[in-house]
Amino acid sequence: MPCHVGRDSRPAPGSRPTRRRGSLLWRSRDGLAALEFAFIAPVLLIILAGLYDLTTGFIAWQRVNMAAQSIDQIATAYAAAAANTNTLNLNQAVTASSAVYAYLPDTMSASPPAFGVTISSVVMTNTSSTCTAACTYTAHVAWSGVYQGSAATSPRRPCDSPPGTSALIEVSDATSPSSTTLPADVYTAAPLLVVDVNYTFRPLFLTFVTANVTMTRSAYFPPRTGLTSNWIKYYFAGAPDATTLCSGYPAATTN
Repeated sequence: MPCHVGRDSRPAPGSRPTRRRGSLLWRSRDGLAALEFAFIAPVLLIILAGLYDLTTGFIAWQRVNMAAQSIDQIATAYAAAAANTNTLNLNQAVTASSAVYAYLPDTMSASPPAFGVTISSVVMTNTSSTCTAACTYTAHVAWSGVYQGSAATSPRRPCDSPPGTSALIEVSDATSPSSTTLPADVYTAAPLLVVDVNYTFRPLFLTFVTANVTMTRSAYFPPRTGLTSNWIKYYFAGAPDATTLCSGYPAATTN
């Protein structure tokens, strides 16, 4: 019977060995993927870090706003319940403003961010003694004090300068709050208790890009009694404290 001899798989003398193209292609793809990942990974990490800081910053902004609203609610409740209606004393102002710690707990840490809570009483004055409808008003600070945090971070609202000339500027409602402005929609016959909360947000990852961000939110509440002619006065219990009492607006004699 004829025998079949298998083909010799060894290369002929002098010939070059062949390479497996599939293996080389796979290795080149692995190298390309590793190179792409090396370029993309830092970008992805920066994006994720930015999203984290953006999210936590937005939450902090909301908490600053809620803190201002809550402090004003508590303070006006204290003032309405006082024996001498519409008065507030130091202990009440400090207690009301301490609500900031519930909303911004990092302010109680060993190394807290810069923050401050200012409470001010604002009196509205009709610009025309004969006006009875669609009147215009000017705002005057009766007293202002910082009851939590630092006055360097949350300044007091200014008294009239000169006396009788409002130091507060009327701005559009969309303008960011500050210690020297009031939004146009609060200019009514009703006096106000104004709370300003200032808080320094410290990004966790992108501080080198955005640095620290100062957030300011304000709340504007009229007295709960509804008495437009009775602004909230400040009562000095014992020795005067650091609250600024403006000329023409005397302190309450009882609380």
